[in-house]
Amino acid sequence: MKTPPVTVMLPTYNRAHFLPTAVESVLGQTRGDFELVVVDDGSTDETPAVMEAFRDERIRLIRQENRGISGALNRALAHARGEIIARIDSDDRWLPNLLEKEMGILEKRPEVGLVYSRAQAMDETGRPLAQVLGVPERYPGETLKSLLYGDFVCTITTLVRKRCLDEAGPFDESLSGNEDWDMWIRLAPVCKFHFLDEVLAHFRMHSHRTTGKGSPLFDRVARGRFRTLDKAFGRKDLGAELLQVKGLAYRNAHMDVGLRWLSAGEISRMGHHFRCAFREGGNPVATLARICFLVLHYRYLSKRTWGVRLVERLAAAGRRRRGRDRED
Repeated sequence: MKTPPVTVMLPTYNRAHFLPTAVESVLGQTRGDFELVVVDDGSTDETPAVMEAFRDERIRLIRQENRGISGALNRALAHARGEIIARIDSDDRWLPNLLEKEMGILEKRPEVGLVYSRAQAMDETGRPLAQVLGVPERYPGETLKSLLYGDFVCTITTLVRKRCLDEAGPFDESLSGNEDWDMWIRLAPVCKFHFLDEVLAHFRMHSHRTTGKGSPLFDRVARGRFRTLDKAFGRKDLGAELLQVKGLAYRNAHMDVGLRWLSAGEISRMGHHFRCAFREGGNPVATLARICFLVLHYRYLSKRTWGVRLVERLAAAGRRRRGRDRED
């Protein structure tokens, strides 16, 4: 097989019951010039047997002792032959035209180094839910500033030029989760991001997610939010404008972690992080309003289609307002 333009990375660990759906969604793409590198990160379930059932020359299976998600991604990158790198997780699925649409952007716009789109939630059985991931930059044209404010990229919909990843360096294997956000922060100075405003994938909500409340890594993933920001703001080349968002960045991270503890029913831990958000945020009224909105969104709006649309309209109005402010 000739060298494919795209390498799709699929890290997996004990997801044999979901893995066929993820693999089939890649093999079923309307654009088929890719290789699929599956890294089995030390699974102890039926993952090897599941992969043996696929007879497609585009698939390459690599098995290794458990190294965590970043170790699996780095192993896939080391074996990637494509100039474009994509990623899907083993409990998610792509829609059939993801590669075709996003590759079209990269081929037409050589200045773009990373393209991403939206993904819609689905439940354990594959039934669609209302929640959607992937939003435009908060500060249009200021990708790094937007990423420090909060992670807006939907990981399973990203296509990245490999030369950009080579310049940014490998995934941080000391992180349990947040390895994607850390990577986007390091990529922002070296490539241009592009948002395609379409749902092109589904991410699965289930009780055994690596970053979910039932995971033994839950606490480490939550703490990793702050380690990621510590790394970013510890860089000596950050300008004064980026340092200005430091308080908001940590405020938002505390809110995010607080919501994670709310989902786990750990109210005291939730309260601790919300109090920290007030200390970091500067404006207590704005911080309170944001906490109330996020809790409302988590508890109710994100679970209703009309709620998701309302949030998107409010966010779009905010972006237009900030754009007018900059012009003034």
